[in-house]
Amino acid sequence: MPSSVSFYSTSGSNRYSWSSQSNNDGLNSSMRKISDDSMSHSRLFDSSQILTEDTDSFIIGDRVYVGGTKSGRIAYIGETKFAPGDWAGIVLDDPVGKNDGTVGQCRYFQCDAKHGIFSRLTRLTRTPLDMPPPPATPTPSSYRGMEAGGGFVSPTGSARSLSFSTPGPGSTPAGKGSDIRLGDRVIVMSAQGSKTGVLRFKGTTQFAQGEWCGVELDEPVGKNDGTVEGVRYFQCEPRFGLFSPAHKVSKSPMSGTKRLSCAVHHGLRRSGSRESITSNFSNITATSVKSNLRRPSSIIKSPTSATPSTTSKNSMQDVLKEKQQHIERLLKERDFDRAEFTKLAEASEAKYVALRAEFDKFKVEIDPKYDEYKAIIGKLEEEKFELCRAVEDEKKKTEDFQFQFEEESLNSIEFQNIHKQNVDKIKELEAVLMEKNRRIESLESDSKKLFDLEEEVDSLKLSHYSSDEKSKSSLDGMKIQNELSQLEIAQLKQEIEENKADFIKQIETDSKKFEATVAELKAKIDDLTEENATKSNSVTEYMKELESVQAQLTKEVEATAKDYIVQINEIEVDKDKLEKKLDSLVKSETALKNTVDTLKQENEKLSKQANDSESGLKKTMEELKQENEKLQTELKAAKIDLETMTELKAFLKSVEEEKVAQVASIETLSKEKEELLNEISKTKEASEKLAQESREANESVKGENEKRIAGLNEDKFRLEKAVEELTNQMTVLSTEFDQTKVSLSEKQITIETVAKEKDEFARMIDEMKSVLGEMETSKRNTEKWLEEMKQQKENLEKEKEEKEKMVEKLTLEQSQSEALLKQKEEELATLVAEKQESATELSKRAEDLNAKYTALADEFGTFKTQVSAEKDELSAEIEKEREEKRKIVEELKNELKNLASEMKKEEETKDNVIKFLKNDLELKVKSLQDATEALNEAKERMEKMEEEAKKKLEEVKQEQEQTVDSLRNVVEGKKEKEKLEEMKQEQEQTEDSLRNVVDLSGLLSENYNR
Repeated sequence: MPSSVSFYSTSGSNRYSWSSQSNNDGLNSSMRKISDDSMSHSRLFDSSQILTEDTDSFIIGDRVYVGGTKSGRIAYIGETKFAPGDWAGIVLDDPVGKNDGTVGQCRYFQCDAKHGIFSRLTRLTRTPLDMPPPPATPTPSSYRGMEAGGGFVSPTGSARSLSFSTPGPGSTPAGKGSDIRLGDRVIVMSAQGSKTGVLRFKGTTQFAQGEWCGVELDEPVGKNDGTVEGVRYFQCEPRFGLFSPAHKVSKSPMSGTKRLSCAVHHGLRRSGSRESITSNFSNITATSVKSNLRRPSSIIKSPTSATPSTTSKNSMQDVLKEKQQHIERLLKERDFDRAEFTKLAEASEAKYVALRAEFDKFKVEIDPKYDEYKAIIGKLEEEKFELCRAVEDEKKKTEDFQFQFEEESLNSIEFQNIHKQNVDKIKELEAVLMEKNRRIESLESDSKKLFDLEEEVDSLKLSHYSSDEKSKSSLDGMKIQNELSQLEIAQLKQEIEENKADFIKQIETDSKKFEATVAELKAKIDDLTEENATKSNSVTEYMKELESVQAQLTKEVEATAKDYIVQINEIEVDKDKLEKKLDSLVKSETALKNTVDTLKQENEKLSKQANDSESGLKKTMEELKQENEKLQTELKAAKIDLETMTELKAFLKSVEEEKVAQVASIETLSKEKEELLNEISKTKEASEKLAQESREANESVKGENEKRIAGLNEDKFRLEKAVEELTNQMTVLSTEFDQTKVSLSEKQITIETVAKEKDEFARMIDEMKSVLGEMETSKRNTEKWLEEMKQQKENLEKEKEEKEKMVEKLTLEQSQSEALLKQKEEELATLVAEKQESATELSKRAEDLNAKYTALADEFGTFKTQVSAEKDELSAEIEKEREEKRKIVEELKNELKNLASEMKKEEETKDNVIKFLKNDLELKVKSLQDATEALNEAKERMEKMEEEAKKKLEEVKQEQEQTVDSLRNVVEGKKEKEKLEEMKQEQEQTEDSLRNVVDLSGLLSENYNR
């Protein structure tokens, strides 16, 4: 019967040594030398046990003990390529190590051969641990058997002991009466209920203070995968990890049946085969014990524990038989799995070769298209240069228009100066009128004096009866006074006649000048009507040209739509081919996934003793690496193609910006045209106001006003010519804009063939239709505006005719008033003559005054009444004429105000139309800006996705290297499952990222169209 089993693992192969012994006394002696004290020591040397928790205190150069037994100095602390987590490289004092500081062709430190060893920081101590004493009086056979059975070399080089003992009276089952240890099954108490799992971590953490326990739950109801805030404390599947305070974690009563390994403190160690061997012994032994023997003194002190039992012998022999059978099965399964793995590797190689051939074909198809796109880009750059030249020419034209506008502003300043001069002259004329009114008032005062003299004559008549002498003297005085009054009256008559002659001459000259201005205005009105007729004809021609251009655009759009449809069909064919290729790739990927799954299932069956299959795995993994590198080069080529696409889209964006700039320049020209038209209307209003002010003022200033009106009309004619030139330039610009639009549409057609998607072309057609609709609406708006302008022109012509009629009426009324003034002046002259005759008769008949005094008094009274009545009539008529003139002036002012208000309303409507057009343009500009922002965001996403893809490819490389190392070790159990599942998930993520890269190209084109 075999007495013990020992496993020695090396880098290249496994050696299996079995020492059998026919003598049962050796087994009995070995079993007698195991006591309860050895159980307590065995716990210190389990590789899964934490010997030190304060690992941060270790520094390079410190003297430590590996596993509490092997002394040396720390030469390296950090991560390694052969296993995850932090490792310590120790230079041992004795040549009992594993290496010289290099593992897997990577040097971490340098030392002599067999003096280097790697260990977890938790397996290091600063002082040696107490070792049990060597056995006393051992037999050679039993000593050899126990030495062979006691040594199990882990990947870290620490020796673990295994022995078999019968349960003594002092032994207790694992998990009862002891503290919670890593690998124990535990129960986590929380407010939501209790959760069961396996303890994977116990100690302090970075995310919170105190002692915490990391548990791998049985169900996915956790919160993490053993990582919190970028720090990994243990490893498990997502949503299976949970951290809880130590006081909320209790040991499960089922923990004694099974002990699991911790993935945090020991990486990929060969625990599966040892545990499979020792799992049967867990039914016999209460705890894992150490294989070293006790001293003879302990045997002497406890003789009761050394008594062998027959039941333990039989059970040990049965266990050893089962283990031999199990090892033979594992060897057979290893050979079978090796053969199947080679078959799968050959199949995967064939699939990769086929995929590479398909990719080469695809690349050959894309290369000529890439050359075509380069040629198209060169043409587009040339056209862009030509457009820049056209834009510079337009800038020069706009500068010329600005210079003309400045000249017109200077002319408007001159008009303002002329207006000020007219106002000053009107004020002077008003001062002259005031002086004349003063003279009339003085004449009225003189008439009052005559009335007073007449009253004195009456008083003299009364006194005549008293004394004739007094009457004679009074008559002499009266004669003298009459003579003086007659002289004053003659002087006043002369002044009146002089003023009347001057006033009549002024009226005649003003009327002549007014008639001349009216004739000139009529001639100018006729010229304006003719010019308006020509302009209306030009507008109709312009509308006809617009209609023809629109028809051409519709034809071109239809042609482009047909081209789009043909190209869309070609693209659909290409798309179907690509989809078929993608389907084949997906099928190959699914096949590879199936092979991976089968490999997983087969790897789960493999044991640790399958190290001979490392050479085949190395070859296949190297080939996989080479193929991955090829795929990376192909991905780089695809990225270059994507960059060319982004450059093309950026060029499209610049072309559209130039289009927007041209539209903005055209809008500025239209605004300048509207400003010039407003200035023309303002100059018209200013001229009309000046004419009305000249009519209201004295007509002496009409000659100068006519000259100024003629200058204004000339300026108006110049402005109208400038407007016509602007309209012609606008037509030229519109034709050039249409040509550029057609060229741009053709460029867009050539560039958008790269996108190869049907939806993009359909959207472009819809956009062209919307642009045509906008052109039609703008055309309708322009037609409506022209009709409104025609109506306004007709209304202005009607108002001008009415004003001319008013002017004729005013001239007739003026002539009538002049005739009435002449009549009244003649009547005054006759009255003055009659008065003079009466004075002569009074002088002659002074002597006969007493006889004829009554007749003279009656005649004088009648004369006085007549003069006063005539004066009242004249004053009343003068006031009526003044009131009529004032009313006429007020009516004209009201008409001017109405015209001004109407013009303001028209200007407001025009301003509203302009604002509406501006808002539309702003909305379009915003939409373009949104499109550019969406393109930028898509570019950023593309860059991020590319970076993520690079990172994931690098991670895949690293993980493949790790899988090579792990396949060298051929680990079974949950660890291998977890890593294979993680690789599967990461492969799926890389595939999804590549698909996202392909989808993002479509999103970029869609955002560009939007």
